[in-house]
Amino acid sequence: MTKQRRTFKLEEKLRIILEAGENGMTATREKYGLAHSVLLRWRNEFKDGMHPRETFLNDLQAELKHIREENARLKRIIAEQVLELQIKSETIQKFSIQKNIC
Repeated sequence: MTKQRRTFKLEEKLRIILEAGENGMTATREKYGLAHSVLLRWRNEFKDGMHPRETFLNDLQAELKHIREENARLKRIIAEQVLELQIKSETIQKFSIQKNIC
C-alpha cells in the first residue's frame, strides 16, 4: 500500500515551526515524522523572515479586509433590490388606484 500524503493546516504548520524553534529541528522532525526539507520549506514560506505569528496575523487581516469588502458589496446589492421592490409596489398601488377611479 502506498502512503497517503498528509496535509497540514496553516495553524498546524505554525505550531510545528514554533516548536522546532524551541525544541530543535531534529526532535520536532522525528516527533511528527517530517523531512528536514519540509520544515525548511514551511519556514521559508513565511515572508521575509517575519515571525510566523506576524505572517499569520497579516494573512488574517487581509482575509478580514476582503470579507468586509464583500459584505459591503452584498449590502449594496440588497439595498438596491429593496429599493426596486418599493418602486414596483408603489407603481402597482398607483395603477390599482387609478383603475378603481376610472
